[in-house]
Amino acid sequence: MTKKAFTFIQVIIAMFVISIALGPIMMINRQNNRNLEENNNYMEALMIATTVLSQIKQEQFIKRINSLGQIKLAKDNPYNIYIPQDFFKEEDFEVIAGVRPEDNNFTYLFCIVRYKNTAGNITSIRLDSGAFHNVY
Repeated sequence: MTKKAFTFIQVIIAMFVISIALGPIMMINRQNNRNLEENNNYMEALMIATTVLSQIKQEQFIKRINSLGQIKLAKDNPYNIYIPQDFFKEEDFEVIAGVRPEDNNFTYLFCIVRYKNTAGNITSIRLDSGAFHNVY
């Protein structure tokens, strides 16, 4: 008499072998998803820093903020600086912009964006730039 079906033990052993083979693949996929999310957070923070830095290069901002040194920018700030906040929650990040006069013709500008990474730790990005004043 010939046997036409698998026994219960054979099915359990086959499932065990498949799970051993697929386990590392699933772990790699999960790690890649975490890395992708972290890269998205970094790119969003970099975009925010670049946007703010390009706006504070304007002469009127440098004149207004020069005496303060640095400020913390919120979504609705009195300086009319647009901060894209589509990705981060307001409590999860902060933007600090500042100027430091180097001499009469040049001003050192910086923008710091602090945000929570995927591990829940605070990460900072700092972009530096400079602006020449209109000299007449």
